[in-house]
Amino acid sequence: MLELVKSIKSLELLISASYYFLIALLLFSGVSKILDPQPMLETIKAVINVSEELQIAAATLLPVIEITLGVMLLLRIRVKETLLVATILFLFFFLFSVYGALMGLKNDCGCFGKIAESSFGIGMVIRNILFLFVSVFLLIKFEKKPRYQANK
Repeated sequence: MLELVKSIKSLELLISASYYFLIALLLFSGVSKILDPQPMLETIKAVINVSEELQIAAATLLPVIEITLGVMLLLRIRVKETLLVATILFLFFFLFSVYGALMGLKNDCGCFGKIAESSFGIGMVIRNILFLFVSVFLLIKFEKKPRYQANK
């Protein structure tokens, strides 16, 4: 019985640590992009062939979305829906990192501004799949609801 309690406490600790890690990650990357938007803008210019106005809009909107998701999770506002959107965002980041690695992009993606190096390659792909797994793990944990059956 004591082992079961310990494993439940360990799982709860893992869920809580993952949750706050995801919040910190979203806030850190969003603020970093706002403080130094140039690397992200350069990456968008290298990958997406649209007008400069749309490139600037995308480079502006992405950090706002990340910060909004981080704040919503921190304040526990619509957690399931927010985790779903964060998971979709991390899926996009993962696919983007795979695309960049396969296309041989050599520039820094600007994922964390100039604070952390984020060059395309296998390291970025592994990092983004880990972020995606954390997000999916949390989404699954928050999706599970106790099911109550009425007595008939």
